[in-house]
Amino acid sequence: MDLVDFSEERYNEIIGQFEEWTDLQPSNDIPAMFDYLKKNTVAQAHIGKIRSYYEPVAAEFQALTQKDCPEDLAEGYTHLSKADIKQMIKFFDTMFSDLDAYANLKKATRAIRKPKPKSADKLVAKLKFKKVDDRYKIVSVDPTTVVGATELWVFNTKNRKLGKYVAQEHTTLMVKGTTLQFFDENLSVQKTLRKPEAQLTEFGKAGKVVLRKFMDDIKATETKMNGRLNEHIVLLKVSK
Repeated sequence: MDLVDFSEERYNEIIGQFEEWTDLQPSNDIPAMFDYLKKNTVAQAHIGKIRSYYEPVAAEFQALTQKDCPEDLAEGYTHLSKADIKQMIKFFDTMFSDLDAYANLKKATRAIRKPKPKSADKLVAKLKFKKVDDRYKIVSVDPTTVVGATELWVFNTKNRKLGKYVAQEHTTLMVKGTTLQFFDENLSVQKTLRKPEAQLTEFGKAGKVVLRKFMDDIKATETKMNGRLNEHIVLLKVSK
């Protein structure tokens, strides 16, 4: 990205170029001021200063076309013909038009500051879960590993339900506050364990292949998951 110079020295350089163009009027063609502004990445702050600098001058040429033009003003421009004055008005109209067009371009192309993505630590800062359960001798995994996981197994120590969250296709699990996001509502299910001590021990020894059918082998009614985590839930295992 181009670095923009807001210095007074830079402004003087730009206004010097505009002064040169103005001095060459009305005998020369009107320059491509918009192209100059764009090529030199003129700062937004300088655009207003250029306009303020030339508006009083442009106003004088406009006044020269009025019937009630002050005599002292008219005397100062006696060396210019009506055609010359018309050309100067056209020059300043073009200048202001180019300044406005460039200002609009700057606004349209201004880089929008994107918020920095939150770290996994911040995302799970409010997450409620049970770190350790002595009764079932199970311990939660690092909660930050849930962020970006494709699968999360949980166990609710209060109602003895073993649950599996599966991320939606082409995405991964995310945490917002105390809620899990981007899980597939059809594939994310839970079942009540009849013999939790034995079944959780078996679960802890299971590898990826066994886990694929682990939920199917549990003889219990299957219910959907809602994404809400609480202080009774142990985060058993994640898959990336």
